[in-house]
Amino acid sequence: MEAYNKILENMMGASYTWGEIIGQRIGFSNDLKNMVALKEEEINLIYSITSDDEMSYESRESLKLKLIDNLESQKELIPKIRGSAFDVSVSETDSPNVKEIREYFNEIFRNTRKLADTDLEYVEEGLITLREEKER
Repeated sequence: MEAYNKILENMMGASYTWGEIIGQRIGFSNDLKNMVALKEEEINLIYSITSDDEMSYESRESLKLKLIDNLESQKELIPKIRGSAFDVSVSETDSPNVKEIREYFNEIFRNTRKLADTDLEYVEEGLITLREEKER
């Protein structure tokens, strides 16, 4: 009976951990989906701007304005994603499996924060460059 109770306790701990992570991360997940869409649009815009040497000046400038709008949206979204990627607490009383799950997600969130910091630098640099070029 003791082994059975330990199994149930571990299962409950793992279920609680999943629920806690998913419950706290619904907004995080939506923000990530929005960021993926923005990144896909960014890639397409950059490709369009750089791939057609015959494109008119007006068309190229229009695409650059769309890219600036895209990067502005990213600049607003990145801090939200970074702020939502906070660590899940790991308790000494957690079972080894629950600790493993929590540590796994903590590593994902640490990497998300690093990516957000780096990407925000690139987005800001891109905005500065595009705006300076536009002013010329």
